[in-house]
Amino acid sequence: MLAVFKPMINTQPAAAAAAAAAAGGGGGGGGSGGGGGGDAVMKGENSAAAAAVAAAAAAAEENEKKKQDTHKNRYSTRPANAAAAAAAAAAAAAAARMECSAPETDGDINKHTGKQDPATAAAAAAAAAAAAAAAGGRQQQQQQQEQQQQTAAAPRRRDADNCIFLIKLSEQGAAASAAAAAAAAAAAAAAAAAAAAAATAAAAAGDAGWWELMQQQQQQVQQQQQQQQQEQQQQTAAALRSRGADNCIFFN
Repeated sequence: MLAVFKPMINTQPAAAAAAAAAAGGGGGGGGSGGGGGGDAVMKGENSAAAAAVAAAAAAAEENEKKKQDTHKNRYSTRPANAAAAAAAAAAAAAAARMECSAPETDGDINKHTGKQDPATAAAAAAAAAAAAAAAGGRQQQQQQQEQQQQTAAAPRRRDADNCIFLIKLSEQGAAASAAAAAAAAAAAAAAAAAAAAAATAAAAAGDAGWWELMQQQQQQVQQQQQQQQQEQQQQTAAALRSRGADNCIFFN
């Protein structure tokens, strides 16, 4: 723009000087004063025109400069905008990673990976182990109670069997004692019969006094033996019964 307007500004003073010379030559001496006044007016108009042209040129140059600055600014802001966009993308990715790495509150399940975080998994494993231990403890306690009941029942059954055995043994001992007493009585009766037969034979032979004395002594001996045997049998039977009762009481 200045290249266009500068020749115009430079040629205007020359044209004004030529016009002033022409006006001075035609007007004579008196006109020289008027010519001088016209030169002054022309110079003022040329200065105003030059100022207007200079202002227009300055405005045009300022406008061009603004355009260039706007163009420069437009391209200069592109890296900043790109950096801001990259920073925003990085922040979004970091937020997504934090969201994926943080466990969910509903069930502590990560919705991105589908896995439990280590702390929650460890707590769940500990709870499961505690539940299994409690179940095992209850089962073990129940087994111990059953075993104790069986152990306590076994001696009772054994004691009952022992009592029955001892009672039967006592009864068998008493029966044997009674049979022995009966046998002793029968033997005594047989001896008495034999003594009576001998006494009868001795009496028939004429020695009745001696045989009678011998028979009495023999009967006394037999009676004492029989009485001793009966007492011994009774004591044996009583001892067996007492021992059986004591054993039953002890085992019970």
